[in-house]
Amino acid sequence: ISAKPGVVNYIEGTAYLNGSKLSDQAVRSTFLTAGDTVSTSDGKVEILLSPGIFLRIGDNSQVRMISPTLINTQVAVVQGEAIIEAAGLLKDNTVQVTDHGASITLEKNGLYRFTADNSPSVAVLEGKALVYFGEKKVELSKDRQVLIGDALTSLKFDPKQENELYAWSNVRSEYEAAATYQAAKAVSVNSYGGGWGIFGYSGLFGPGWFWNSAFDSWAWMPPYGAFYSPFGWGFYSPGVVGYAPVVTAPVYRGGHWERHPGQPGNPNWNGHHW
Repeated sequence: ISAKPGVVNYIEGTAYLNGSKLSDQAVRSTFLTAGDTVSTSDGKVEILLSPGIFLRIGDNSQVRMISPTLINTQVAVVQGEAIIEAAGLLKDNTVQVTDHGASITLEKNGLYRFTADNSPSVAVLEGKALVYFGEKKVELSKDRQVLIGDALTSLKFDPKQENELYAWSNVRSEYEAAATYQAAKAVSVNSYGGGWGIFGYSGLFGPGWFWNSAFDSWAWMPPYGAFYSPFGWGFYSPGVVGYAPVVTAPVYRGGHWERHPGQPGNPNWNGHHW
């Protein structure tokens, strides 16, 4: 079963589609159309864009889908914080993000952070992005960020500063890599239709997102070879998965990121774990 860009892949905590609460059952069957908004209160959401491109939003955040097309995917960060992990960006596919009047084009595979509250900003942890604001343009490379506004100046920043959405995205990336590994092994072993190439967006040709029921998740099926996320996890196509190292995830079902407001004997402790 194949999916198109804009599918909601994972919900943790409380999230909304156009103001209506999303349930866990919405995963797999919720596809964003142009103008749809996804927001969170105390929660996080993972949305799949073009194959190999993951959009993740944090607590008290909102994004709006502008164009869910395969060759020109556009999304707006309206509130809070978002991260895009790009592991499968293709030459002829464009991924653009708008943020408080700025238009950002992802030029390379990498990891990109967007904030939309006070002092909205764009940061490149890995990769390269072009940022346009009015008549001005700035190119951002690794470890550079820009505050959105008239100055639009590239600044150095520390990518290692603690960030909860980054940590959660790392875990989700590992989970996605494991789902892809299992799906690619199934295609390779079973030789569906005499070759994996008959599956894709249309259900007939090419790579895409494929539902993996064992993981309750869509899995990215790369077109060929091996791809690696900015977090270091590997995504293998059916043609090479037999030569790949085993990829596992911490939890196969029901995994979630937990907050702990207190602990016996240490009520001020505040931690997170998968």
